[in-house]
Amino acid sequence: MDGNTKTYYVIDASFVLSFLLSEGASEVNDIFRQHAASEIVFISPTLLKYEVGNGLRSKALRKKIVKERADELYDRFLKLKIEEQELDYHEVLRVALSKNLSFYDASYLTLAKNLSAKLLTLDRVLERINSHRRG
Repeated sequence: MDGNTKTYYVIDASFVLSFLLSEGASEVNDIFRQHAASEIVFISPTLLKYEVGNGLRSKALRKKIVKERADELYDRFLKLKIEEQELDYHEVLRVALSKNLSFYDASYLTLAKNLSAKLLTLDRVLERINSHRRG
């Protein structure tokens, strides 16, 4: 992170996909508007681009969107300027095992904890575990 006074948010694939697929509530859209206005900064583990790509692939295979739309949405995602952060993968594994989470979800949780940042997720299980981390 660059040391400025902007607020950082760790963002996961569920939150990004909700925005890209226009499935999001007004809260999701409001947060993305703040990001577009450079009021907040999104940061994620390096796996985000793979999870978002896989989510779009799944939607296309289930015929929820056409393949060309998946490609357009992925291009839109890549232009969002989400900072990537490497993690200590042994720490992520310990969190995954201790919280009974997928390695993927544990990476978002670990990053949010390490940065003392809010985690933006629509995954109910991950949000519940994250709220216990903050509370």
